[in-house]
Amino acid sequence: MKVDFDPAALAEMIEMWKQTVDLRMPMRDDFKVHMMRNRRQILENYEHVSGSWAVVLSCLSPTEESGDEFKSAMALVADFRQWVRSSVAELDQLQGDSITTEKEVDWRTAVLAGQSQWRISGDYFCNGLARTTAIRARLGIPLEGLTPASGGRVR
Repeated sequence: MKVDFDPAALAEMIEMWKQTVDLRMPMRDDFKVHMMRNRRQILENYEHVSGSWAVVLSCLSPTEESGDEFKSAMALVADFRQWVRSSVAELDQLQGDSITTEKEVDWRTAVLAGQSQWRISGDYFCNGLARTTAIRARLGIPLEGLTPASGGRVR
């Protein structure tokens, strides 16, 4: 059986997925919040998919003229899987920053919008500025002008 395989389509898909989960692609704020809330699950799904791609590719044999291109596709899948695993490891390091309540979602939306003044009721967010700084740095959002409305402690 002959199979036509388009490694460029695979590369485009991988790049789109990486840009989406890293919020480097233009999208609505509510979708950004969704991506942040579900980042771990999305990344775990990416790991399963990359494993499936690796299995499928291991069952294929390239023609003589497509050997290098096929090796590049295999390396692309392996690199993607490593990127996913590294991203999950980063989440493990930031475990305290997981989103669990609607109040936190509102806070994250404020962070994404670049608001310099914000308030959250409830004192479970006692280290908000440090969390904001870490999240904004991870997302590549500028940090200037970022101060909590309470002068150091989020209320």
